[in-house]
Amino acid sequence: MRYRALKSLPAAILTASLTFLTGNNGARAAEPLDQLYKAAQDAGETSLTIYNPSATSNKMLFDAFKARFPKIRFSAVDLIGPALIARLDAEFASSGPQASVVMNSEPDQLVLANKGYLAAYKPEGAAALPAQYVGKDEMWVDYGLTIGGMYYNTNKVSAADAPQSYAELVTDKWKGRLATGTLRSASGTSQAFTALIRDGIIDQEWIKGLAQSGIFISPTVSAAVQAVASGQSDVGIDIPIYFFENARQQGAPIAFVFPKEGVTSIALGIAKFKDASNQASADLFLAWMFSAEAQSILAEMGLQGTMPDAPKSPKIPQGREISFHPIDWKTLEKEYPKQLEIYQAEFKN
Repeated sequence: MRYRALKSLPAAILTASLTFLTGNNGARAAEPLDQLYKAAQDAGETSLTIYNPSATSNKMLFDAFKARFPKIRFSAVDLIGPALIARLDAEFASSGPQASVVMNSEPDQLVLANKGYLAAYKPEGAAALPAQYVGKDEMWVDYGLTIGGMYYNTNKVSAADAPQSYAELVTDKWKGRLATGTLRSASGTSQAFTALIRDGIIDQEWIKGLAQSGIFISPTVSAAVQAVASGQSDVGIDIPIYFFENARQQGAPIAFVFPKEGVTSIALGIAKFKDASNQASADLFLAWMFSAEAQSILAEMGLQGTMPDAPKSPKIPQGREISFHPIDWKTLEKEYPKQLEIYQAEFKN
């Protein structure tokens, strides 16, 4: 029973997880999780509800938790963005949160923290988490990073001819051949580009050049992928690799590019709701998310764990060192609003 959740993982991931659970000296490094599990049972807690963007996308992760801690009835409700905020506004105005934990990207976590809906908390086992992955006033912590890059239509562009850097995109070669999700409103792409500007990868002249390139701006990433897959555009300039994999498996003739300057990334955070029930079970789930088991599963899912010793996602080519440029709450608060106005002005047509 103890390692049942690990059996479905690839051999390399399984080995890493078992190493964590036994420890170099033979001591059980998983003991704190066992203690938290016992605390939840002693408190009479038998269930845990979380709000998250997609239970389907997180199925591998959630199934492993349920198998590892079978006495907790686990349920995940899909909520994100305005729908999540509206739901919580209503809950906090009445009887309080109906879930104990929320998993979401930094923008939503920042809104929830500013509304006073989150409880400050640092999970057991996350002491080594780099400070950049700790949210505002420790109201949430980031457990993983998306891995985003460019992609191209393999029927129209050869691997040798495909762009390999952001700098290449604003040359005459790609005029009228590009597509992306919206830059005219808050989106993962507009946030990702803001992080690239912060890190000096692109600048405002690059944004201006992109706007003048005849780029196809779609309302969603899905529509941009469809434009590239259908041949309407040749190259898409920002897609999370797990989203890309889903499209490719459905037959889209596309290939992924890891830009030489590094990948775009959205930090994914986890938090406890203020005054929520089942606090001990929530503590357990948060702690487990920073265990080697969970961080290894994230890698297999096409995400990058945030713990210092988290394994590199197998989606990243072997021998390739990748720089990450994640958006963070400080950039969202201080730089993003003004930058979004620039995008809206440049991409108004």
